[in-house]
Amino acid sequence: MEFEELDPRAKSKAISKYGDPPDDWYEEVYARYIGDKELEFKGMFVDQIYYSGFYSQGDGASWTGRINLDDFITHYVKPEHPDAGRYMALLALMQEDWISIRARIYLTSYMYKHSGTMRIEGVDITADIDADENDLVFTQGIFQGAGINDVARAIGVESLINDLEEWVLAEARSLADEIYVALRDEYEAYTSEETFNELIYINGWRFDSKGNLLTEEEVSHGI
Repeated sequence: MEFEELDPRAKSKAISKYGDPPDDWYEEVYARYIGDKELEFKGMFVDQIYYSGFYSQGDGASWTGRINLDDFITHYVKPEHPDAGRYMALLALMQEDWISIRARIYLTSYMYKHSGTMRIEGVDITADIDADENDLVFTQGIFQGAGINDVARAIGVESLINDLEEWVLAEARSLADEIYVALRDEYEAYTSEETFNELIYINGWRFDSKGNLLTEEEVSHGI
């Protein structure tokens, strides 16, 4: 029988049994995100992607890598942002090496792969940044000559870092969810009826009424 002559159940069986995508079907999607210059411009460096899918509870995608916090702030904090001044001061503290510029994105689960398993680590602050005895001053930029201690206290540096961590993690998880949708769309394109019809045409396949593939001998004998 021709594929188009099969009933819906037999068609579904044939696609699931013989329409598996190639083993490397996901690599094109991975290549869009790993090493992507636009993402790196925003401060997000994707090293590894993980996923499970696509139609079960808990399915999703995640990634590990690093965040360049200075690039993240520069890209996302626009002049109209309500805390733009505080973030510019935070950026200046980073440039003076009082706050780490890089953070790590890691996963908390090896069983689940969804974005909720992603965490951030590494936004570290020098312990004595706002200590009373810290009388150091900025050596460059718009805050040159201002006291490190005074600026850190004025912007509420610890609270702002917490806000930044939450913001960065939210953007990282949003990217993971975007990757999951791209992977699902790619998988469905490979396993669609249209794609399966192309395989049938290339290979000259015929089926029995239950959706099982017939051998050349069976086809020649009219089975």
